[in-house]
Amino acid sequence: MFSDSPLDPLVIEQTAGKENSDNVFCNGMDRASPTPEMKEVTVRWQKKYKEDFVTDAWAAWDTAWVLHQAITKAGTLDTKLVVEGFDHLNKPGDVKTVFGDGYMTGKSTFGVDRVLSKPIPISRIDHGEIKLVGLRSPEPMVAVAQDVPPRR
Repeated sequence: MFSDSPLDPLVIEQTAGKENSDNVFCNGMDRASPTPEMKEVTVRWQKKYKEDFVTDAWAAWDTAWVLHQAITKAGTLDTKLVVEGFDHLNKPGDVKTVFGDGYMTGKSTFGVDRVLSKPIPISRIDHGEIKLVGLRSPEPMVAVAQDVPPRR
């Protein structure tokens, strides 16, 4: 089964049950394989909120972090200049995310580069065990099936 929901794979497993979580692929991040930035956000969360971390917070963090980077790069809080500045963050690595290097894209579809492109996690749930297959850039989309050994 394939799920394109960025939910924590643990949510899928808890919903379906470990016994039904076999050969499931999703683009939620395996919390056991965090990037260094994810570790930092998780520690900060737990320090502040004193409760279990919710992996959806990584995406929310990125939203604020990318805006902060755009404001810093623009050198102003002038909304017009900050928004226009996104159009110049269009090379891989121009923005940092907890998932890795990102950049702004979207010009061919929307006429402006104001859509965040960042690595997408591909995780596999196999017999109830969650494992990160890898982080993949969405452009160009690379098939990940080759990374998964055939089942015997």
